Amino acid sequence: MKNLIGILVILIAFGALFIACGADGPDSALEVDPALDGTWISDEYGVEQMTFNNGIFEWNSIEASDPPVPRPYHGGTYTTSNGQLTITVTHHHPGWLEKIIEVKWYTKDELRAALIAVKDDVVGIYFTTEEEFFEWLEYLDVMFPIETFSYSVIDNKLTLSGTDPDGKPFFQTYTRE
Repeated sequence: MKNLIGILVILIAFGALFIACGADGPDSALEVDPALDGTWISDEYGVEQMTFNNGIFEWNSIEASDPPVPRPYHGGTYTTSNGQLTITVTHHHPGWLEKIIEVKWYTKDELRAALIAVKDDVVGIYFTTEEEFFEWLEYLDVMFPIETFSYSVIDNKLTLSGTDPDGKPFFQTYTRE
């Protein structure tokens, strides 16, 4: 149980900083900066890949293999305005739960339902009680945030800055792939 919570907390904190993935498509009224369109790579906090495409984003972690393999993590929509990037996570790809549920893209409600469906299989193994399991499910809300970052695109560099979930400032640079 402690391992699962520890993994979840790390992934939530990490994922909340750098978000991304494919949703059904942006609302035609959304304002997006075409300079963001494309795939961006950063290795400042582990290797990450962010792809922006006309209001839709995907964030992948990159597994250290040969060749490196993108592992989907977050996805959703984004808007831009006056140097601000607002990301809305609508989907999560829980590879870290591969021993518990099918690994695929989920909305928050779909992920919650999939986990509740396996409750009887995991209580007693990963969780001591049902109450502990349902307390853990509350952490899912954190995995589907709406966050705003300052951003700039200069040449082939994307810079994001903002505040992490603990209120600490962060700054990260990506290179266009």
